[in-house]
Amino acid sequence: MFQTLDPLVSLAFSLRASPGVYGLMLGSGISRAAGIPTGWEVVLDLIRRLAAAQDVSPSDAPDRWYAETFGKEANYSELLDSLCRSQTDRQQLLKGYFEPTEEEREQGLKLPTAAHHAIAELMAAGLVRVVVTTNFDRLLEQALEQRGIVPVVIGSADQAAGMIPLTHQKHCIIKVHGDYLDTRILNTDEELSAYDPAMESLVERVIDEFGLIVCGWSATWDTALRAVIERATNRRYACFWTSVGEPSQEAKAVISSRRAETVAITSADGFFEGLLARVHGLEEFDRPHPLSVQAAIGAAKRYLADDSQRIRLHDLYRDVLKDAVAVWRGPKFPAHGAVVPSVDTTAERVKAYDAAATTIIGLNATIARWSRGEQDDLLVSAIGEVGKENLHDGSQYTAWASLRGYPATLMLYAAGMASLLADRPALLSRLLTARTPTINNKKALAVGHLAPPHLIDRPMLFGLFNGQPRHVPMSDWLHNTLRSTFHPLVADDEDYLLLFDTFEYYFALAYLAAGVSNSGWVPVGAWAAYRHDNLSTIIAGLKGSEVRFAGKAFASACPVLTQNGETIEANIAAVHAFQSKLSFH
Repeated sequence: MFQTLDPLVSLAFSLRASPGVYGLMLGSGISRAAGIPTGWEVVLDLIRRLAAAQDVSPSDAPDRWYAETFGKEANYSELLDSLCRSQTDRQQLLKGYFEPTEEEREQGLKLPTAAHHAIAELMAAGLVRVVVTTNFDRLLEQALEQRGIVPVVIGSADQAAGMIPLTHQKHCIIKVHGDYLDTRILNTDEELSAYDPAMESLVERVIDEFGLIVCGWSATWDTALRAVIERATNRRYACFWTSVGEPSQEAKAVISSRRAETVAITSADGFFEGLLARVHGLEEFDRPHPLSVQAAIGAAKRYLADDSQRIRLHDLYRDVLKDAVAVWRGPKFPAHGAVVPSVDTTAERVKAYDAAATTIIGLNATIARWSRGEQDDLLVSAIGEVGKENLHDGSQYTAWASLRGYPATLMLYAAGMASLLADRPALLSRLLTARTPTINNKKALAVGHLAPPHLIDRPMLFGLFNGQPRHVPMSDWLHNTLRSTFHPLVADDEDYLLLFDTFEYYFALAYLAAGVSNSGWVPVGAWAAYRHDNLSTIIAGLKGSEVRFAGKAFASACPVLTQNGETIEANIAAVHAFQSKLSFH
């Protein structure tokens, strides 16, 4: 018997293929596992309180008691309206249903659930940008804040009228019925029958411009929201409607109107955790499999050991490079277009570049470490080719154009660090004097535009660190990214830190010696910002005795460090003079 495609797989593919295109529509069912009651459960609890106040026990059917006592069916909106005449009173009454007591907190109740955390992960990754919810609680906001993300929350008509356009929102939660701490929450039938024009217009935009993933919403009580959805005519993106059990009649009408694909689920937690797992699975698929990386490195080692295999090594390297360049310079990452550079989109692009670079940086480190010199041309020419200087014009986002040099910086770092390990100063000098073609078919010094601070503005990289500011974010990211590549060569973490910092210091000396900048500016890394012990070790080696990875003898064999005619000591003093001016010194 043939199997049908799991809707969760289809949805995961849609999210990965079009990040930010799908929005979420969440109802009270999303917070069910947190112990936050649904509207009907609030009704039953309020009836029990009402009965208790009249010294009556409504047994196991409080709604039946209410109907027999008052001659009508219990209704959430009417009951709230009759018990609390003002919005302020309703807010205070509802507050106890959403905020945990100390005992509830110890039990994990009224706190973000697995579903909230999975949604927060999807939003942090930029796969979901907009959430529309009928819930008053703040569980999703809490889950996002635990990841260093403060979302934009729209909970009233005036906030909707004054908000930044949806196009520029990164983490937006639209609470169509308000927030339980705001006295303007909507509860009664009259309040839920129609929205203020500003809120209605905002919801209409979401329905029109985004695909929808609906979860935990019964559609039973929310007349205005149903009307907005049903009259929307645009269906450019799909709608996925999840349901535990049979959807309500109202929900079926909306599902039919949107031609939504129904997805049977057992819980909101299970659905969103499953969706997140499948998205992560696709992310891993995009990255070269570790075995394929190790296979390429193993083949390179065999070819390096046998001079007769030099052609095979050349072909292997060029094939791997071609595949990586197809991603780096492919249509998914143009230097201009509709994707606006931001903290989130920058982080996404850097991670994608890293994924495509895994194999080639492994080969760069391997060849630089074990080659006897014959294959060095491969490394130098490839860095020059990939690091082609990007001159900006009015049609380009300069951020994207500059960031295109990042893969070449990765390749330069991998080969340069390995040359230090192998005690190959001649190779390091060649790498740091590599030249790249420009648009005018001239040659530009690669070290001039491949320095990490030149690749993109520092604050744009904070998304790589969950929004946390860093003194040298690109340097820190390169350090983290290259660690797995160098682990087979340098197992000790402290040794790896020294190796990384030594290369970055040599990079700074080469930049200074090349005369790229007339202002005395040099690219600095963590050695200047906070790893000062490593800096002392590096300088001691350059001025005096030998130390591991580098030293005076190594530096004297690197003409790149003194090409401006100054001595090593003079260039070290110039770097130190610049470092002393920095705010983090």
